[in-house]
Amino acid sequence: MGWISYFHLNRHNRSAGLEIVIDPDERRNGLAAKAVEILCRHLFKNQGLNKVIFQVAEPNDAAIALLEKLGMKRDGTLRRHYFIDGEYQDGYIYTMLNHESPW
Repeated sequence: MGWISYFHLNRHNRSAGLEIVIDPDERRNGLAAKAVEILCRHLFKNQGLNKVIFQVAEPNDAAIALLEKLGMKRDGTLRRHYFIDGEYQDGYIYTMLNHESPW
């Protein structure tokens, strides 16, 4: 179905990066949103993190819509960061702080 993980766990700053990959046949059924919710709840409540961070490529409209639906905030742009289909694309950094979490 896919996977979700966190990486670059920074105990000093209490932050971590998150990544998620969902099989194309399993998309649009709420699986990604539920997975992000479960992992964020764990990281905020059990690990005491202050911030989770996602990076997403500009052409990934579905991921951007999901992150914004979940309440993530766009913090910045990584200009010409991803090389996709023969051209450079911008990337976006999305974050959620513990006190902003609905979970």
